[in-house]
Amino acid sequence: MSKIAIVSKDDRILGSEERKIVYQKGLIHRLVRVLLFNDRDEVLLQWRSANEDTFPSTWDQSAGGHVDEGEDYDTAAKRELAEELGVKDIKLKLVDKFYTDSQIGEKIIRRFNAVFVGDYSGEFILQKEEVEKVKWFNFVDLMKEVEEKSKNFTPGLISILSNEKIIAVHEAHNRKVGKL
Repeated sequence: MSKIAIVSKDDRILGSEERKIVYQKGLIHRLVRVLLFNDRDEVLLQWRSANEDTFPSTWDQSAGGHVDEGEDYDTAAKRELAEELGVKDIKLKLVDKFYTDSQIGEKIIRRFNAVFVGDYSGEFILQKEEVEKVKWFNFVDLMKEVEEKSKNFTPGLISILSNEKIIAVHEAHNRKVGKL
């Protein structure tokens, strides 16, 4: 199993550690989150497998995961997209990076979240161990559903959907596809 990159409070690489240890000790690490938009201005979400150890059977970003030892954010985002959805060779744009600090049960979660967006309207090959299904959502309808049924969505997804920079990306995408 790959080790996760460990970073300092100012996001400089310090080394790497196994995932279990990262969460036991609350080590600061990196995570990538990818949102894909299609040519109808919809955003793709994945339904997390019931076997996931955190937030099983909930909607989450298009793809995402830890930055592994020896990777940078860009490399990890492309790897996660290829692993989880079978999507390769698309241009991703980093739109925000922010720090979060939380605890879920025994897990101490301290990490930098790098949020990427990309345009894609093709087919998917799902990584069944992690992704049960995917669905395209109208962005406005999605925001209403998140408000009404927040338990169906991961806290991380809710956080990035309410991020000003993601909202601005959606508005720019809307103009590009001629919907504004």
